[in-house]
This record gives sequence, C-alpha cells and structure tokens, in this order.
Amino acid sequence: MSSPSTVRELSPAVGSVVLVRLETLSAWCRVLDAKSSYGKPRLLVTPVNGCGEAWVELHRIAEVRPPATPALEVRS
Repeated sequence: MSSPSTVRELSPAVGSVVLVRLETLSAWCRVLDAKSSYGKPRLLVTPVNGCGEAWVELHRIAEVRPPATPALEVRS
C-alpha cells in the first residue's frame, strides 16, 4: 500500500494524536491539518503539552492514536 498523497486521503488524520520523531526527540502531537506539498504528504501538528505548530512529513510519524470520542474525552 502506498502512502496517502491527497488531502482527501490525509483528512481522516486531522484530530488524531501522533508521535512525531525529531532527530533524537519524540513528542506526542495533535494533527491540526493535512496537505500534500511538492508531492509529499505533510501534517500540521501541535504538541499535546506545550505550544507552537509545525508541518511535518509522514516519515516522521512513529505512532498514531485515533481522535478521542466525546464520551471518552477527559476534561480538566
């Protein structure tokens, strides 16, 4: 199976929590948006704990957790 390359194929990822690998560091991030740029799929992510956002290529995604359902979502 090939990696997703269109916005339609990437859109289910929006809202998911993913483990993003950055050199020797990995961080859990929430997917805010998805796009294909220069033929490479990319996800806009923001850290679960922290601030900022960045576009990352799919090869940096190590693990995916689907979006939480409203009944299971923890609110503080």
